[in-house]
Amino acid sequence: MVLVSVGWHAAGAPRAYLSAVGGIETALTNVTEAERGILARLIMADRIAASNQAGRHVSSTKVLSLDAVKSPIVAQGVAYWNALRADRRFPARTELSPRAMVGFLKNVAIIDVINSGGDFRYRLVGDAHIEARGKDFTGATLSAIEEHSPGFAKRTRDLFESLRRSGEPCLVRGSMNPDASGWRFAYRECAFLPLGTTDDAIDGIFAVGVYASAAAVE
Repeated sequence: MVLVSVGWHAAGAPRAYLSAVGGIETALTNVTEAERGILARLIMADRIAASNQAGRHVSSTKVLSLDAVKSPIVAQGVAYWNALRADRRFPARTELSPRAMVGFLKNVAIIDVINSGGDFRYRLVGDAHIEARGKDFTGATLSAIEEHSPGFAKRTRDLFESLRRSGEPCLVRGSMNPDASGWRFAYRECAFLPLGTTDDAIDGIFAVGVYASAAAVE
């Protein structure tokens, strides 16, 4: 079962800004059969590869290049990011448009880089991310999240800081042990794409991801 939901959450965003994308909910209520099929095949292959001798599901998340993208939804996000940046290393956050992301808006999260990497704040969080994790991180910093989920915060900080320093986008894909993670999902594919007004400094991260529930890998 693929987790699906609609909407977009913005920290401090005015209602007029969010209502500018009104009427898109219907287009976001279902994941295509093609997407379901791809996720199912990836989940099965990953479960086989990640199982121990007793056959128990274990974590197998990997950091990959964007060439490894399988999900059509994630591929849309990557293509949009590439189109915006053109011949630059990455686009600016202000160039992102909700209308242009109508096909994958619920799968989007935007993270601000604070104090040159001293911290990171979730500026925008799509409902697919919220439903998968069972929590809404909109407006929260990793420092605040660390108090309640230190393991998740550390892994996320390491990933974000690596991206900030290198300026290279990446793909995170794989399964997680639901018992250990506490999340509502057991499989994900997420692209993390740098944002910045110049090629020399990253001030944001554009994330696009899909998730599958624990039931899909049982």
